[in-house]
Amino acid sequence: MASMESLVSGMICGVLFGFFSGQPLTILGSTGPVLVFETIVFDFCHSHGFNYLSFRLCIGVWIGFILIVLVATDASAFVCYITRFTEENFATLIAVIFIIKAIEKLFSIEKKYPINESPCFCQPDEQYEGWNFTQSLLTPGQNGVGDKMAQVCTIVRNGTADATSIPGQESIGCHYVPNAFLMSCLIFIFTFLISYHLKQFKSQNFFPAIVRNYISDFAVVIAIVSMTGLDILVGVDTPKLMVPDKFAPTLPTRDWLIHPLGGNPLWTAFAAVVPALLGSILIFMDQQITAVIVNRKEHKLLKGGGYHLDLLIVAICIIL
Repeated sequence: MASMESLVSGMICGVLFGFFSGQPLTILGSTGPVLVFETIVFDFCHSHGFNYLSFRLCIGVWIGFILIVLVATDASAFVCYITRFTEENFATLIAVIFIIKAIEKLFSIEKKYPINESPCFCQPDEQYEGWNFTQSLLTPGQNGVGDKMAQVCTIVRNGTADATSIPGQESIGCHYVPNAFLMSCLIFIFTFLISYHLKQFKSQNFFPAIVRNYISDFAVVIAIVSMTGLDILVGVDTPKLMVPDKFAPTLPTRDWLIHPLGGNPLWTAFAAVVPALLGSILIFMDQQITAVIVNRKEHKLLKGGGYHLDLLIVAICIIL
């Protein structure tokens, strides 16, 4: 799933949850533990040659069924055992996971956009005996070499009796962007500093209280918008999120609807119940602890919670 699929699914689930849930102030979205779970499932499918989206579809159906069973058996009653200590630990876990993933993402940019320039050549998918990068040197800017959308190349091997074409990928040197990694580091650091200090602006002596509260509440948004504007003004070609220019799936080779198997063996549809059990525990804890935090007495909400109904709507949204 990419940006377009995430936006569409978030829109559908958010509207359904907002209309029919017991506590619509709860915002649906992937948290740190769910992100780790998705990464493990993707790595498992990649290593075993399974279709990730089809296997993930089976897991989602099982998770929805398990959550409906939890609703029917009054499992949400265990919310009474969630203490403030549990809430703070879970919130800390989510924050730490997101911090680690953000730092990993930053340093992964250095692998694709290194600081120092390197040779541009065609890296074969399977190296053959006697291969050397000098045999497949490329010139950036010629025949589409170095284009972000053109990563595939071909090596013509003339060392044998008949010339053969070997598929490969353009090396990192073909896509060298000066200062892309350094600019990304600056944006990363200043986004954090701006949001951190603006978040504390509520206790400062500048402006009336209502202005300070607005600045503090929208500290993260202000930091992101300001650093995005700075990136545009500087003009360094930093890596951006790839979004389709039309309302369509990110990959043109597939449709919005996913086949339940998609080339996977039939037994994977039933084996998906094992990771679904783990995913159900994560989503149950995530949903219920978030609802407990929202329904705290200090928030002075006039509307009470609806733990059973909320979990049922979440289960239906997951199946959809």
